[in-house]
Amino acid sequence: MSKFSERSLIRPKKSHKQNKNMNTQPSTTKKIEQWLLQGRKLTPMQALEKWGCMRLSARILELRNRGLNIQTTPITRNGKTFAQYQAV
Repeated sequence: MSKFSERSLIRPKKSHKQNKNMNTQPSTTKKIEQWLLQGRKLTPMQALEKWGCMRLSARILELRNRGLNIQTTPITRNGKTFAQYQAV
């Protein structure tokens, strides 16, 4: 007999759809948008520390695709270069 029982093979798959009432927190992208629209600048390290966002550039692309004008400035510190984003 295999390590999977017959019962586990016939279980219906769980839906990936979320209940609309369960998600009351604003999305990370929305938080980033609000931050930038307040005239603040944002770096990937800040986004990681504030919201646990490990892919800030992807969130910035989403905002740009929605029509938000965001300027990217390369910053170099201690021989490392990273992006700093600002809504314009």
